[in-house]
Amino acid sequence: MSVFSQVGINTDSPAEDSILDIESTDKGILIPRINLPDANSISPITNIPEGNSEGLLVYNTNPGNEGFYYWKDNKWNGISGNTIGDIKNGFQIEDHGGWYILNGRLISSLPPKAQAHAEAIFGVTATNLPDATDKFLKAKNGSETLASTEGSNTVSITQANLPNYNLPTATTDVKGDHGHQYQDKGSDEIEVVVDLTFGDIMLTVAGIINVNLGPLLSSGTEIYTEQVANKNSVSRNTASEGNHTHEVVVNSGGSNEPLNNVPSSLITNVFVYLGE
Repeated sequence: MSVFSQVGINTDSPAEDSILDIESTDKGILIPRINLPDANSISPITNIPEGNSEGLLVYNTNPGNEGFYYWKDNKWNGISGNTIGDIKNGFQIEDHGGWYILNGRLISSLPPKAQAHAEAIFGVTATNLPDATDKFLKAKNGSETLASTEGSNTVSITQANLPNYNLPTATTDVKGDHGHQYQDKGSDEIEVVVDLTFGDIMLTVAGIINVNLGPLLSSGTEIYTEQVANKNSVSRNTASEGNHTHEVVVNSGGSNEPLNNVPSSLITNVFVYLGE
């Protein structure tokens, strides 16, 4: 014959679905308080048969890691789910429940317990919390320092950032040693002034005008005008400059304004857990 019963403390009728039912209006249960130096070791718990420690509950008194912990998967797990140094984003606008906004404030302005935890995380020489304002979180590489701020939200492109690309080759029509020809055009008429008082005289001007002035002249000065209609147009060549090149400067028209490197974002505050 099997007998089933429940244990009741401060009650004569413990709940039937419980093994232990404790009632009190002004007292609580004090769970064993143990310093757990290593979350991956069952120590200092002793004399536990292998496989029988799953679910073991203690209150961890280790500084910076205080709280309720249970043993599972060969490690101690915090019941609260928060560990000193955890980071989160949130829409809260102020510190809450052990979470402190990373806004670059003085560590000395924090409550004493949070100060101690901040110094344990960021170093005893740190004077300020990191400032996460307008920054993204990035995983650390081998050379970076935790909690340091790196990079910029803008980027400037220099010549070294341009692609290493050669434009398709093109050759101009090379003429080498050359000159330029132009037309030296004269006036449309020529005016000849003569001062003659006798005889029939033939006037010749550069092979352009060939006329007998006798019938036109008496004593004194006469003016004779002849339309020459481009008869003195002459083709001329400039002096040769030989083979030569031309230098051309092309301005980009830019103003060196940096590019905005911030993608579309959802704005939150960033908090660090320093304990309550």
